[in-house]
Amino acid sequence: MRDLGRFPAVLVLLVAIGTAVLAPAAHADVVSPGTAGPVRTISYNVCGASTCQSPLSLSAWTTEMKRQITAWDADAVMLQELCLGQWIALRDALPGYRAVWSSTVQATPGCTKWNADSRFGLGVLVKTTGPVDRLVGNLTVPAGTELRAVLCARGTIDNRVTLACTTHLAQYILPDNGAAQVMAHIGGWAGASPVLIGADVNADPFTDTVLGPIRAGTAGTGTFAEVDENDRDHFTADCLAAGVSECRSGEGTVAGDRKFDNIFVTTADFHTVRGDAVEPGLSDHRLLRGAAHPESR
Repeated sequence: MRDLGRFPAVLVLLVAIGTAVLAPAAHADVVSPGTAGPVRTISYNVCGASTCQSPLSLSAWTTEMKRQITAWDADAVMLQELCLGQWIALRDALPGYRAVWSSTVQATPGCTKWNADSRFGLGVLVKTTGPVDRLVGNLTVPAGTELRAVLCARGTIDNRVTLACTTHLAQYILPDNGAAQVMAHIGGWAGASPVLIGADVNADPFTDTVLGPIRAGTAGTGTFAEVDENDRDHFTADCLAAGVSECRSGEGTVAGDRKFDNIFVTTADFHTVRGDAVEPGLSDHRLLRGAAHPESR
């Protein structure tokens, strides 16, 4: 009976312990098919033709790519450094998607691993039952350098006509790797439609000359967010010290844990973005997954 006086304190302690055990751990960036927003995207530089080319056979490569896409339930897949043979195989393996492709190089020896036709370029796949429009804009590059372009598929995603685009920027396109040219093309095609951009920008996130034109968007689309901008696990020390909720950082996608790959979404059309880099082992880049919730206009 003399221990009963301690019961309230013991009860409080037990409740506190139980709460600590049952409460989920706090994560800045929870990205999984079960928790991410309904609009899902992938951007991946697949390195189809260079020394970083996957050693897998075309069949095995296609199987792994399909697994990544279907596991994430991606609505739009934006690919760079893609050989024609890879695009054909992936297109045929995903009948629920509409696929567009554009070559930037007409003959790349490394692409013969996948197909006798060695064209090399960009690809976009959109999960939709309706048709898609294929839109291509070439970038102006210095003489003697590899051509670069922006490729978009315009189709219905999440019941809205949306522009899904891919591009591979180049450091020899001064002063911004070609970012302003890309946005000029997209602005002309999108009007006021939602836009998703998957890009290998060949620049670190704080390179404002490159990222600035993309984030600023266009008059019709408005500004853009990057899917990994709220991942506090990868905030810089300055961002953490400032107590901001968004930072131009994010999870690394290339050697040295540098982030060269991005997924951008129009802020007028999407909210609560999430980003996550995963390693399928098919390239010298990591695959970037993005998710967002549709915004009501």
